[in-house]
Amino acid sequence: MGMARVFWCTSIAVVAFQACGCTVLGHAERALPVTPAKYCSRPESAPPCGPGALSRTTYPFKLFTHCGILGAYFDGRFWRAQPSLTDGSGNPPRGWGNPYEIGTIKLVSRDVAEFRSEAGRARFVPGKVKYYCD
Repeated sequence: MGMARVFWCTSIAVVAFQACGCTVLGHAERALPVTPAKYCSRPESAPPCGPGALSRTTYPFKLFTHCGILGAYFDGRFWRAQPSLTDGSGNPPRGWGNPYEIGTIKLVSRDVAEFRSEAGRARFVPGKVKYYCD
């Protein structure tokens, strides 16, 4: 009985951490995986989430900002912000929505994407990001 209870409590804690994009105990080695579904509210089979985004074409986009502007999933791949934008405390900069900012994204070149909204803009280059905020 005791082991089953520990298992269920641990499972619930892991799911809760994964849902908020947080790490377990704050250690980089234990960062939970980031999934495309968390970063795209549209089907992954078509742009803007799925591959095939046309260069210089603007797509409506809901950018995940909970830990700051650190990364995105666009055109069928992960991108990291260049530079990352935060308030220094694991939040988006002042004026940006949290946990999401609604705006547009476009492929500027094969290896550069740009997000724009009323709050500002962010540039991205290909690469995965691990989120470490609470």
